[in-house]
Amino acid sequence: MYSKVELSSPASYQDQLKALHYNQVMKYGNMIECSGQGEWSITEDGLGFTYTSLKEEIDQAFKNIEYVLNSAGASWKNVYKANSYHVNFKNTTDLMTTMFPKLHRKYMGEDNAPIWTCVGVTALGDKGMNVEVQVTAIFD
Repeated sequence: MYSKVELSSPASYQDQLKALHYNQVMKYGNMIECSGQGEWSITEDGLGFTYTSLKEEIDQAFKNIEYVLNSAGASWKNVYKANSYHVNFKNTTDLMTTMFPKLHRKYMGEDNAPIWTCVGVTALGDKGMNVEVQVTAIFD
């Protein structure tokens, strides 16, 4: 028997939900799909775009995923699949392939290695975005 699908967004994403009409989390039974997260800062006033280096953008995307997962009762420790999308991938491959494994270990621990698909794209949802990360988690 199938469970009911629940769609939600953390409080700081409500303006984005109203403006763009999409949620950040889909919960289906014990599985969570998170919408792609980028470099924006999450504040009480909503979302802000303040990062200037690719390293900062990647780090902030991982923090945003943690925030979204936590809002649904999960954490990075529950992640089993990650997809990342990168603008100008050819020129940033070295940073991507060294930083992502380090962040996976930082957030998930040494014993949890997700499957990961890393894709180069020509553009993302906002003009300034260089990276977007999407995850799937399973929890008990």
